[in-house]
Amino acid sequence: MKFLLVLFTLLAVSFSGEYTEKCFSSIRAEKLKEAVSEGLKAVKEEPNSAESHFCLGLAYRLTGKFKDSLASFQKALKLVQAPEDEMILHNYIGLNLFYMGRWQEAEDHYLKAYQLSEKLNKRRMRATVANNLGLLYDRRGDYDKAIKFYNLSLELTDNEAEKAVTYNNLALIYTNKGDLKSAKEGFESAVKIARKYNKKRDLGTYLINLGEIYRKEKDLKKAESTLREGLEIVQQVGDKYWEALGRTYLGTLYAQQGRVEEALKNLKKARIVFLQSGDKESFEFVDAFITELERAMKERAKR
Repeated sequence: MKFLLVLFTLLAVSFSGEYTEKCFSSIRAEKLKEAVSEGLKAVKEEPNSAESHFCLGLAYRLTGKFKDSLASFQKALKLVQAPEDEMILHNYIGLNLFYMGRWQEAEDHYLKAYQLSEKLNKRRMRATVANNLGLLYDRRGDYDKAIKFYNLSLELTDNEAEKAVTYNNLALIYTNKGDLKSAKEGFESAVKIARKYNKKRDLGTYLINLGEIYRKEKDLKKAESTLREGLEIVQQVGDKYWEALGRTYLGTLYAQQGRVEEALKNLKKARIVFLQSGDKESFEFVDAFITELERAMKERAKR
């Protein structure tokens, strides 16, 4: 089971509606619950505004509500006219489809975004989409192709702060290959950059990934403290999806330590979020894990 992070770029527009402006401001301030609230007001105020639907879609995505986010981005795509806006929306639609397990559709939208980024000579967007294609090929198990796109993303990225996400994603490949040493180095590099540039939400997600590596290395004390720090951060910014990932990893750690009740408490909270977000793979994994732990508890109680 692999959990991934991506870059996001705001739609290249100026927003006139009051609630749309508040929605984007809340996202920049990482006040995600407020962003969703303002986004809902924005689409009601300006139902024919691509910007309002885009901001609501972005707020939904950042809180892990991928189905709602996809619907908002699709509405925005129907309303935009500029090729640059189409490029950005194809990338975001691909991103949501990816998280929902609809990989072929995701690839189709990513490739449309990449082609437009080349045509429009948008170097930064090419880097973003290359990173997202790397994520997709990583999930499919085509690691060589994933590494190729990740390295392309690093080559096209001039801003150090934006390289952190690709270090994170390369580390995920090393995790899947069983190279925990290289994975740890990658996650630690991402954490270092996120701390340096005060990227709060990103820091939380990188810490959660790093904590899972410590768990796999059986450094359980360090794993718990790192996971707890990451979990606290994503809870503060209101990212329910990454909170669920953190609780999944923490629940796994507790189960490994024999702290079954604490494990089940975290896993059950994670299961609800995965069900609501449409992440079928993660839901099924956690649901099966919960069933296994509950069965083991019952068997012990009979002895």
